[in-house]
Amino acid sequence: MAAGDVVRTAPAVASSSDSNNNEPRGDLEAERMYETALTRSPPPEVRADLLFNLAKVRERLGREGVEDLYGKALDAFPGHVRARTNLGVLKLRRGEMEEALAVLSWSDGEPRDLADLENNRGIALETVGRLEEAIEAYERAIELSNGEDPNPLTNLGTALGSTDRGLDSHRRARNAAPEDATVRYNLAATLEDLGNSEEALAEYREAIRLFPGYAAARNNLALLLDATRGGDPQEIASHFEIACDIEDDVDYLCNLGAFRRANGDVDKAFLAYEKAVALADVFDAHLALSELYAAKGHIDAALRHAKLAVKLAPPDARPSTRDFLRDLLTAWHDTLDLEDEV
Repeated sequence: MAAGDVVRTAPAVASSSDSNNNEPRGDLEAERMYETALTRSPPPEVRADLLFNLAKVRERLGREGVEDLYGKALDAFPGHVRARTNLGVLKLRRGEMEEALAVLSWSDGEPRDLADLENNRGIALETVGRLEEAIEAYERAIELSNGEDPNPLTNLGTALGSTDRGLDSHRRARNAAPEDATVRYNLAATLEDLGNSEEALAEYREAIRLFPGYAAARNNLALLLDATRGGDPQEIASHFEIACDIEDDVDYLCNLGAFRRANGDVDKAFLAYEKAVALADVFDAHLALSELYAAKGHIDAALRHAKLAVKLAPPDARPSTRDFLRDLLTAWHDTLDLEDEV
């Protein structure tokens, strides 16, 4: 990724079912209560509900065996949609998409519970490349939740990409959850892709207001302000710096380095790029460091970074990077010749 490219995340939102109005206040007390109730041989539906609630309590307490309890709840009563949803979410988080799909494929239950199930089924479908089916699942989740749940709206918007339909879904998610920073961020990224920079800037700013530690929003806001020349350089630098302070992210550091370098602050550009290569070997940072060291006349350091840049260069940048390395080698030989003459 070239320094200066927009770095975005628009993660799918996995929702698990937590609705229950009869739990005791303390988790330890709840655990004992559910364990005792299970010894009394309750009927299947009640047993499933007790196992579901016990699983939730043990999950909050950090205990093992949670997945097994959700499975037992479904063995007792396959129509327990909330247990099915939570088991599916656990499998989603572990990357077991086909297993998650098997669990989440169900169509009978309360609309609110089925909305969560369909949303998570959509995530699994999208992850395994079945995009059209994923879109249908998200749309069904939106219908079941009466358009009031931002999760399937956000996921549908992301699945549809930077299109008018995708933008409309992100706007609906914003209307459903105006105080959700992630919802604002995803709307901003889509607006930016569609060329609406002014509204995108406003949504990025709102995401940061709601969550000042939102590093990706600060990074994208700074990039967009710089690209549109719509911000004070100090404000732009501040957002880049804060993003880098929040997260040790190579892309953020490369973006900061590129901005500092473009604005003549070579020393701070050096610092950003050096931090980037300390985290990972990336083409942009090594090439930039090679050019910066060469400009300072530090040919040995420039050569070291140029050689790494050649190895890491994407195909379209490889010829020009090799030419730069050859020029450095020529300069290095010229330096040796001068030393011999002395």
